[in-house]
Amino acid sequence: MERETIGKRLRSARLMRGLTMDELIGQMQHKVSKNAISRYENGVMVPRLNVLEELARVLQQPLDYFMRPVSVVVKDVKFRTKSALPAKALESIQAQAIELMERYLETERLLMHNSSFANPMAGTVIHNAEEAETAANSWRQAWQLGEKGLHNIYGLLEKHHIKVAELDNTDEAFDGLAITINDDAPIIMLNKQMTIERRRFTALHELAHLLFKFDEQHMSNDEQEKACHRFAGAALMPCSLLQSLLGSKRESVLLDELINIKELYGISLQALMYRCVECDIISYRRHLSFKNWIADNVKEEGLGSYQGKEETNRFELMVLKALDQDQVSLSKAADLLRMEVRQLKQKLERRF
Repeated sequence: MERETIGKRLRSARLMRGLTMDELIGQMQHKVSKNAISRYENGVMVPRLNVLEELARVLQQPLDYFMRPVSVVVKDVKFRTKSALPAKALESIQAQAIELMERYLETERLLMHNSSFANPMAGTVIHNAEEAETAANSWRQAWQLGEKGLHNIYGLLEKHHIKVAELDNTDEAFDGLAITINDDAPIIMLNKQMTIERRRFTALHELAHLLFKFDEQHMSNDEQEKACHRFAGAALMPCSLLQSLLGSKRESVLLDELINIKELYGISLQALMYRCVECDIISYRRHLSFKNWIADNVKEEGLGSYQGKEETNRFELMVLKALDQDQVSLSKAADLLRMEVRQLKQKLERRF
């Protein structure tokens, strides 16, 4: 059992770092052979302590990580990218999601929190993009959101037991990935390097993948992605809200109007202009004119930014609560948060 645990942990840590066996060996200055690494990962052989310590250093994991039993099994994976991700990058993202979810679920068990996700749209099948608009309205009703703007999408998702995580160092082609673990524990992984407006949109796009089934027999992958785009746009900016802000029919819209909406409601200018077409506020020709204008500045630099914020702090707050209630030790809490004990002590100074 120890051999299997260490082997699975070693492979997971290597994938999280995005390393091949050859690259791992290179970073260890060839102190072990590729055959040895393979035997470790397959649970055939256990590395000596000095070798395990070197592996922990290179793979940037605490030593006890390799002893922790593997408790999470991936049941389902959905993802989208701007271009095909290399297999190594995808494996790294999945491994990071699994490792985070292990710590998350362990903390929830300690606090006896129910972490099961209940899909309010279970059984809903999307056949085209227009149906995705209707589905967004139904989802808003199910979660009692009304027709207002969404000012903390991460918090909203985590309130409904969908975990959210941002990745710093990942392939630039990566936007988002929705993974479901153990049938009822979904997590949405996002590229932190994207603009905040893009991250908000992508989180809702991935939510569509989690909520709905698609008519795969009659919809291509591109059509399914467009339907998820339509859902995300409608979720961020319902037509009724956009029409109340801009009017029901316009010959054109002012850039300052669009920037103001972007800053208040956290939707990019590009997504906003497309919503203007979908809500029949402006013509598609006007949208094309804008699209040509923005082509050299797709990150919309200098064109306003969402004034709100998106945070994924629920996990940290749960661990701090478990620590405060003496359900975990200081060192265990630091391990769960992947934080130095010194940093954790500083956080604990701010309690009353």
